[in-house]
Amino acid sequence: MSCTPKTVTITPVNATPTTGPWLFEYPAGHSYNVKASFPVIDLPRDTGCYDITFKIGGSNSLIAFNQTSPILINGSAPPGPGGQIIPQGLPLGPNAKQLVVQDLNSNDAASGPLELNYTLQFTNTDIAHRTLDPVIKNGGKTTRTLVGSHASRVDVANLAIGIAVFITLVFVAYQLVKIRRELARR
Repeated sequence: MSCTPKTVTITPVNATPTTGPWLFEYPAGHSYNVKASFPVIDLPRDTGCYDITFKIGGSNSLIAFNQTSPILINGSAPPGPGGQIIPQGLPLGPNAKQLVVQDLNSNDAASGPLELNYTLQFTNTDIAHRTLDPVIKNGGKTTRTLVGSHASRVDVANLAIGIAVFITLVFVAYQLVKIRRELARR
């Protein structure tokens, strides 16, 4: 499956011994410091899946992704089968500076965006930068249906126009048959 690539660069910033902020760059060229807030990766509705590459920037050689559990759901469990996020290439190599996850972005968009809370884990001797908690906001996939309250106004309008065109064609065909019969009687 071919997915849209997204790159998120995360760079550790010098900090106090226990609270390490990150420079979070997403989208490319737009960066901001993250300390207590959760950075959001926003994936629009109906845009399909994404390959999100988390890349550790900067020159801090003490920081690498955890080899076996680089990403956790809500800070506790690794993503499992059937979920929205699928980590690629696990286990990672030692001193891995890059993590790729595939986000299916296939949740039902009619329920609104789905916010997925994750924890990126790092194995290092820099105790100030052990985790980062990004939120991936999936716009999802629109599932169109003409039954129930999920029908969009465009769908209803298209159905009404289709019915009107059909009735018009039946009426015109009836009139043509009527005219031919009238001419045949003469």
